[in-house]
Amino acid sequence: MPRKPTPASRGVKSMVPGTRGFDAAADLVLDTLEAKGMSVRQLAAESGVKREALAYWVGGKRPLRADYLLATFTTLGLEIRQVRR
Repeated sequence: MPRKPTPASRGVKSMVPGTRGFDAAADLVLDTLEAKGMSVRQLAAESGVKREALAYWVGGKRPLRADYLLATFTTLGLEIRQVRR
């Protein structure tokens, strides 16, 4: 279920129906963490991304830097790709 919009995501057009724009990636990361039985703390340790940055991002409080996003996705075995219409 999508999270409610926060000030950081207001005004960002949704990339996926029913989500909050770039925060669709946060939802994907949370789902992947749950499936792998990992915590945000473990993801931070393995990816080199600050735990606080990840916690704020998945909590919908702040956007995540692009380099952190890439490190997070790489650690989880997810890929970032451009979708063409």
